[in-house]
Amino acid sequence: MENVDFLIVVQDPASRILIIEDENYPLYSRVKIPFYVKGERAREDIFLRDFKHYSDKNIEYLCGKKVVSLDPKNQFVKTEDGTGFHYGKLLLTTGGVPKKLNKYKNEHSLQTIEDADKVVEDVKKAKKGVIIGSGFIALEFVDIFSHYGLETHLCVSKEGFWANFLQKEVSDLICKLLKERGVKIYYGEDSPFVTDEDTIVGTGIGLDLSKSFFEGAGLNFDAGLVVDQTLKTDFDNVYASGDLAKFFSKKLDRYVRYGNWTNAAVSGKYAGFNMLSKNEVFDNLSAYSITHDKLSIVFLGFAGLDGSTEVKTKVISDRECIQYFIRRGKLDGCILVNRPQDRQNLQNVIESREEFAL
Repeated sequence: MENVDFLIVVQDPASRILIIEDENYPLYSRVKIPFYVKGERAREDIFLRDFKHYSDKNIEYLCGKKVVSLDPKNQFVKTEDGTGFHYGKLLLTTGGVPKKLNKYKNEHSLQTIEDADKVVEDVKKAKKGVIIGSGFIALEFVDIFSHYGLETHLCVSKEGFWANFLQKEVSDLICKLLKERGVKIYYGEDSPFVTDEDTIVGTGIGLDLSKSFFEGAGLNFDAGLVVDQTLKTDFDNVYASGDLAKFFSKKLDRYVRYGNWTNAAVSGKYAGFNMLSKNEVFDNLSAYSITHDKLSIVFLGFAGLDGSTEVKTKVISDRECIQYFIRRGKLDGCILVNRPQDRQNLQNVIESREEFAL
């Protein structure tokens, strides 16, 4: 049995700090993975830390260890190999894992460095690339397969691309721009080439949040681990950040959960401060973007569908549009297609909480 003051937290010379990580690597940038896969960055260039960084700061880094249970009342976690740790304060940054179809021989995700290594190996042997799903990961696969000159096929739901977020006008525009790039799109069906020997399959069908190890532990989970404005859970010594954390945004007057790299980095920093009793309020307005070829997409703020949100779309041209998410007469978020120049102005509108109308 081991005792630690802080599990997964910023450095404090007075405390013992331990990070438990189920991967076998130090910190690397998942945002840079597509650049490595396309050969535009060396593999070593995507790493942000090495193991020496942690030892120099007296941080214990246990990699290749999976936590399987949490007992917040007794301040105790246990790993898969049976090792137990008592903690003083705990930060959960487990995020999630990509959903898998597990039905095709050459199926790939694109989240970890090991995922990337497998894509690098297999994409060079393929002649056709099939993507199943919508969203940012699907678009990364489109860009990767196109980069390698593969015949590229995209399979989306019968309602269209990103149908759980986008109105028809926006989905149709994205599909139009992808078709102009030579992508063959299938609605509600698989490509006939998905099982061919010379086909590589990429999936972008969503994420399952990593919560099995704390289910039944008394933490409040509601489409995310619910935390307060300091990122603290219902237990005073347990915090959460990143994709897992569902926090109350004072700016938007609603609970939100954001799944992107920038939010993970910023929320982790705030959680670390607050574990050291800094009591800093976290209220980040999410912003995430992707640009490939002639397609640019920006997500700002809360861009989701629920019963309290009105969704409107403004078509600006045959290549540009903006989808707005409005609640109680105020703008909570938007999705910009090929309108990056409007990003700052719309962010200001969201943060101002002024009345909004098209």
